[in-house]
Amino acid sequence: MRTIIVTCLLGASGWAHAQNVITHYEYWFDQNDADASRTLVALSTPASTIQLFNETIDLSALPVGPHFVHYRLRDTLGKWSSVLRRDLQRNHDAPHEIVALRYWSEPDAIAPSDMTEVPINPGAQYLDLVDDILFCEWSATDSTNVYFQLMDNHAQWSSVVSRSINVDTVSSAPEKPDAILGLFDPPFNSEQNYTIVPVLNAGVYEWTLPTGWTGVSNTTMITTQVGNINDGSLLCVRAINGCGESDTTCFDITTQVANLTASIEIGLYPNPNTGQFFLELKNTAQVVVFDASGRQITSEQVLRGIRHSVELGNASNGVYTVRIIQDDLVEVLRFVVKQ
Repeated sequence: MRTIIVTCLLGASGWAHAQNVITHYEYWFDQNDADASRTLVALSTPASTIQLFNETIDLSALPVGPHFVHYRLRDTLGKWSSVLRRDLQRNHDAPHEIVALRYWSEPDAIAPSDMTEVPINPGAQYLDLVDDILFCEWSATDSTNVYFQLMDNHAQWSSVVSRSINVDTVSSAPEKPDAILGLFDPPFNSEQNYTIVPVLNAGVYEWTLPTGWTGVSNTTMITTQVGNINDGSLLCVRAINGCGESDTTCFDITTQVANLTASIEIGLYPNPNTGQFFLELKNTAQVVVFDASGRQITSEQVLRGIRHSVELGNASNGVYTVRIIQDDLVEVLRFVVKQ
């Protein structure tokens, strides 16, 4: 059942008989004017004038979309008025939410492929057509006429509306996040926070954890429960907005093995250094060097009992990490490059 509001006042005052009043009204939809398709309604209180406000009309048999409703009045003498017609829109049943919009800048009708469509997730009852939209790849201009349509959760598009908007920035997919900050070699089963600097124009962030870790976040920080994993596991994040997604930034994680009972005897000097340093190991081991973003710089074998030189080339200033792997033992050291 639906309520239809008819914004008119109808009366029998122009009919011949002084005591003549309206006793019934009748309505039907579209061109379905056969007697069986009409609905006759008797007024509980006959009157010389009536307002068809808040009258309950059954629309359940109508398909979704635009329709016409026709109606006429009958008086005490059994005579009918002229037929009046009003537009009627049959909508899907509630609830209704905005789940997508599309926009374009040319006033003439264009193909949907030429429009920019933006999903709205979660759905919304209200949408600010200016503040809630990223104008992807639009260059800075003066006032621009932008044309919009909204789609609801029943896949129905609204009428086109236009707004004059100053598009004063170029919006695109966000840049790749800078380095992930956090503990490089967290203890097994510990709780750790990892963060990034906010990325310009990013809406949300998508984190990917190493196998065996738990944690959920769509912001610039994630709290994780560390699992016991193998070497080379990556903690990654990317930035996302309505125009796309960034490249992924990753952080190479070494989890301290829970049953580690001995450490590797290591000498690393000088520290700080200019990107060249020396390693001395009691036993042969694999040495892997990472920069502050977790990117691997070099990996080489260091033989026991010798002074091994490591050269990083044009290394930028910052904190670097050395992972020394000897059989089932892993040791992690840090050093500073200062040019």
